[in-house]
Amino acid sequence: MLFSSIEFIAGFLPIALLLYYLARRRNFTLAMAVLTLTSLFYYAWWNPPYLLVIVLSMAANFGASHAIYKWPKGKRPLFLLGLLANLGALFFFKYTNFFFDQINLFQTHDWHIDKIILPLGISFFTFQQIAYLFDIYQGKIRPGKLLTYTTFVTFFPQLIAGPIVHHSQMMPQFDKDQSGQFNWQNLSVGITLFALGLFKKVIIADNLAPMAQLVFDNTHQGHPILPIDAWAGTLAYTFQIYFDFSGYSDMAIGAARMFGIILPLNFYSPYKSASIIDFWRHWHITLSSFLRDYLYIPLGGNRSGRFNRYRNLLITMVLGGIWHGAGWGFVIWGTLHGLCLIINHAWRNLLKLCNLQTLQYHWWYRFTGICLTFLFVMICWIFFRAQNASDAWQIILTMSNITHMDLPSQLVKDWPFLAHWSNTVPNALGAYHTHKRILRVWLPVAMFIAFIMPNSEQFMSTKHHSHSPLPQKKQGWLVFNYDWVCILLTVFSLLFAIYNMMTNSISEFLYYDF
Repeated sequence: MLFSSIEFIAGFLPIALLLYYLARRRNFTLAMAVLTLTSLFYYAWWNPPYLLVIVLSMAANFGASHAIYKWPKGKRPLFLLGLLANLGALFFFKYTNFFFDQINLFQTHDWHIDKIILPLGISFFTFQQIAYLFDIYQGKIRPGKLLTYTTFVTFFPQLIAGPIVHHSQMMPQFDKDQSGQFNWQNLSVGITLFALGLFKKVIIADNLAPMAQLVFDNTHQGHPILPIDAWAGTLAYTFQIYFDFSGYSDMAIGAARMFGIILPLNFYSPYKSASIIDFWRHWHITLSSFLRDYLYIPLGGNRSGRFNRYRNLLITMVLGGIWHGAGWGFVIWGTLHGLCLIINHAWRNLLKLCNLQTLQYHWWYRFTGICLTFLFVMICWIFFRAQNASDAWQIILTMSNITHMDLPSQLVKDWPFLAHWSNTVPNALGAYHTHKRILRVWLPVAMFIAFIMPNSEQFMSTKHHSHSPLPQKKQGWLVFNYDWVCILLTVFSLLFAIYNMMTNSISEFLYYDF
């Protein structure tokens, strides 16, 4: 059941809200039971048999958390056993087929194994429970009751694709007396955030998807593509994945806010970042925080010298790439980001050594940094999206062939001045010819929103509070009449998105595959 589906918007969500607040008026335990059952129903909607996976995962981790807490002398081996069990389950479902495919490449005997279907959200609820066990192991929290734990894991707004939350972030909010009281402000803020996310997903991301799919599918099938098509398809995917996942996160935070729960911020205008370091502070913030707290710092962080720091950065990013999926493209994507982070840190050390830190405050330095960071991130997304590494290299080589800029005849016909400096290919199936509206309308709209407009957190800064450590900057031109702006935007977004859903097929969120 997708957040962007009519079944969720007009059926499941309002019914879940009604049942929760009615139960909360009776007692806390009943409300948690209702929320757990509705969340499990939401998960089972996709594939009922895989409900057993999340139930067994919760049972094992709940038992491990109590064992770690009760036997402090043996907590280290117990924690390691729980960690290996979680990673083992994740490896089985996510990487087994890829593992056997790689073995078959190096031997004549064919190891055949049936395709294993990836349980929805397993990467997210596994990492969430690993963080829980680690916090128990370090003595940061105490294990709670089974019902509160299942509510923490299965809470449906963040169950499938995050944000990745900590027990200490979410569960104390349920314990507050006022959390059971219906609050109109929570509802209005939640609906507004949900509408913003719905607009990002249905109106922007889904309209950019056809161009990206055309270019990457043609490349995989061996069809030649034009340089302009490679650039257009890559740009389309660059903004598709941002608005798809950012839209999901806004909808998740908005849905949770309707229940009176504040989830952590997950995006903060990442394409405005002037360096790759800043990019990873603003893209998928909860995953970045998880990798920092539970992988980079335990590896030693920056405590053991510059070389070890760079090594730890690279290991963290490579494993972060592998977490996203089973494929060499994800490994290359993570490796490239790790290497760029190393270069970025080395550059900052060089500026400090030369006493040139003030350069970072000049507008031209920041503008150059934004352009270079965006270009690097865009190129890396090719490895993330392509079906294999060879397809990714083919697209990059085509993009680099700017000295032989063949253009589809339809593009030259629309813009005649291009004929003076380009060749034309009369029979080429160009992205421009096939999806002119995407190039003319949705790509500029996506770029304007990503680079110029305030993000959701800034827009809601007067009434929406998150757990983000980032500064909340007020946008005066929006805030002065906040209520009317929110009402108009919400109504427009919902009507436009619902119309688009009724006239077009509904697509899954991209991070459902990870």
